Amino acid sequence: MKIENKDFLVRMYQAYLSEREDNDIGLPCMPYSWAGIPETIDSAWMAFAEFIKEYSSELANEVNSFRTYIQNLSAWGRILEGCTDNEKFSILSEFVEPMAICALNHPYSVRSRFIYAVSHISHQANKSKDDDWKDDIKTDASINFNEMKRMGSRWESFGYFKKSLSGVNNENYTDKLLNYRNKFNHRFPPLIELGLSGFVTRVKAEDGKVRYGFGYTDPILISDALPMLIEQHASMSQCFDAFKSLVTEQVHHVFKTEKQKSGVR
Repeated sequence: MKIENKDFLVRMYQAYLSEREDNDIGLPCMPYSWAGIPETIDSAWMAFAEFIKEYSSELANEVNSFRTYIQNLSAWGRILEGCTDNEKFSILSEFVEPMAICALNHPYSVRSRFIYAVSHISHQANKSKDDDWKDDIKTDASINFNEMKRMGSRWESFGYFKKSLSGVNNENYTDKLLNYRNKFNHRFPPLIELGLSGFVTRVKAEDGKVRYGFGYTDPILISDALPMLIEQHASMSQCFDAFKSLVTEQVHHVFKTEKQKSGVR
């Protein structure tokens, strides 16, 4: 039963703020304004430059927001340890569930945004390597991992980026957190911290027969989720570093090539 007690909720939020201030878990923040784009550029490279400025900032924001979710959930996790189930229910519904839902879904979103950003930036950078460059990238709604590979494969740093990306929203994360993102968006996910779900499951076997199973799925505990989220933040940080390397290579090549062309003229 939810505790409808304003004073209790105020005390819990004050305790949370104190826990958060006293226990920084030490996750790094992603940097901004590092791309080194010249102040004056030819109009042909405006899209390239603006893609980099926007996407590098947005990706830093996404990873840093994820860091904040983890920091906040860690603080709430310590508060919940000393609470009854009724107290937990109130704290979860008022404060914790929204940020937990965002945190658990975030790795998939960040991975997709890395793919989108690298696809567009690499597509523009490829103009510096192709005299007969064609604006043939797929429409935004169709950009996926394979399109990113098609656009980025000509750059030396792309291999490191692709390898780093494989750690974000990887199989280990999705398996250990019960495929939460997919179930949240398409079915019914496990609950957070309290409550059982998934009482009936339908399975179609290889022989074509359908079977129904009866049981339940335990909730995802914050104490279990936090190590996986911290691991995902490390993967995102590595991926961001690889993204920086790729973009830095592309910026150097694009504007070195432009400078050489200007010198010839």
